[in-house]
Amino acid sequence: MGPGRAVLQGALLSFLAVAIRDGLKSESLTVDTEGDDCKQEAQDMWKLMQQLGYQGRLDGHHCEWPGVTCENRCVKQLRCETCGGRLPERINLNHLFFVKLTSPNLTGDIKAFQETPHLRLLSLHGTRIHGNLSALANLSLRYLDLSGTAVTGSLKDFVGETVAFSFLVQTLDGLRHLLLSRTKVTGDFNALTVLRKLIAVDLSHTAVAGRITSKWRGKLRHLEILKLQNTSVQFAPQGEELQKLKVHSRYT
Repeated sequence: MGPGRAVLQGALLSFLAVAIRDGLKSESLTVDTEGDDCKQEAQDMWKLMQQLGYQGRLDGHHCEWPGVTCENRCVKQLRCETCGGRLPERINLNHLFFVKLTSPNLTGDIKAFQETPHLRLLSLHGTRIHGNLSALANLSLRYLDLSGTAVTGSLKDFVGETVAFSFLVQTLDGLRHLLLSRTKVTGDFNALTVLRKLIAVDLSHTAVAGRITSKWRGKLRHLEILKLQNTSVQFAPQGEELQKLKVHSRYT
């Protein structure tokens, strides 16, 4: 793992810690789990882990399985480095907040996550996941890492709906980290200017194009990391404007 990836992975861990500490307590992320809607999750989790190709034992309560974290008996987090199976057509875990699956053998369509309304952090770096990026446009994601996957689609399709439909403004508008390096994503880079809370963006080694100006930077006041090497994006600012935007031209 190079320094660039280490920084972004560190950002994930830090962001997750803050999200768990503060985010889950906020009104926007509060989930009512007093009902019986989580009782079905034991069976759903067993089926999911089987489909994902989990090789370990699945004994006892599902909330005690390796990589599974629950709150009020509802699955909130799922981590697995050895799940090399296939994503199901649909993941039926309504309270899922964080997913990290990193096996290079994992396949399936990204649309499996379409109906996980409380999903905030999704990391599938280095897997064989495919599908169109726009399948995630209706989620309230804060962190998205699909680097090294076969995901396709244009940036406009991903964020364009945020502009077209007002009820989506509060979903993707909260995205902080967008890591799509070495994917098949295309489109005009300027589509991202509507995501005003972005902190880190990695589009290196993609077919993304467009032109950055100082006016562009003014719209993303929280942006700290921007990786664009081996893209067709053009950088226009000169002189003092260069100090207003941190562009990492190397990726190791």
